[in-house]
Amino acid sequence: MTGQKYLITNEMAEGEQAALEVEWMGTLTVSFRSLPSRSQRKAYFAMFLEFEEGKIVRQRNYDCFERW
Repeated sequence: MTGQKYLITNEMAEGEQAALEVEWMGTLTVSFRSLPSRSQRKAYFAMFLEFEEGKIVRQRNYDCFERW
């Protein structure tokens, strides 16, 4: 990847847990399969974080990539 961007579109937290809805966009450095170099890919993530003493101790991601 030449570059990546993350945009948090929704967030919520309660106690030691947080949930994030994130849009990701990445730009390919080299071609991949039928995709030319410099093409952009987009995906959507739901991320669930658990904290202990201010540190992330667990993370679960659920990803949804746009069609390649």
